[in-house]
Amino acid sequence: MIQDEVMKIKSELPADVCLMAVSKTRSRAEVEAAWQAGIHVFGENKVQELKEKAHENDPFEWHMIGHLQTNKVKDAVRLTSLIHSVDSLHLLAAIDKEAAKQNKCMPVLLQINFANEETKSGFTVEEAPLALELAQRFANIKVKGIMTIGAHSEDEALIRKSFQQAHDFYTAYQKKYQLDTLSMGMSNDYPLALEYGTTLIRVGSKIFGERQYNQ
Repeated sequence: MIQDEVMKIKSELPADVCLMAVSKTRSRAEVEAAWQAGIHVFGENKVQELKEKAHENDPFEWHMIGHLQTNKVKDAVRLTSLIHSVDSLHLLAAIDKEAAKQNKCMPVLLQINFANEETKSGFTVEEAPLALELAQRFANIKVKGIMTIGAHSEDEALIRKSFQQAHDFYTAYQKKYQLDTLSMGMSNDYPLALEYGTTLIRVGSKIFGERQYNQ
């Protein structure tokens, strides 16, 4: 099933769009099956689960996509090649400090709340330009781009509006800060994100099936 779903999704994507498999709650065996099907990037929401699942010499990349607490930064920097969910200057400073200890320049994305929803993390639209500017001052961080989560709504127009805003912001600063990643679009809305220039989509249930939560 995983093989079929990966092939189906990839057939819909432009060649320059990265398909990430969101592997939270999934087993190592499922991750390896997705890799065999052609997935090269996996995203985890929780550092503890990432630590249990990631192997030192994995032939694929791990990304951190969930809310990251500063006391979990050490493992996130050690185990991942990109942190998507940087939502404060405090977190940026913690990542920079840890990356220096690990002799690493850590690639990150700034999470911006274009949907303007209280339930979502991220810099506000008003905060984002200054945050992007200040992030350049950290010697051990490289801001690769931005991440956003589409509006949580049945109204397609609202989802489109948040993706349009993200696209406009990204293109406005792309050359100035040499950005190359616009991460938006998940299982339920990635076809819309594709229309607005996403370069990376985060897909879980469409690849692995619906999650079975034990808690």
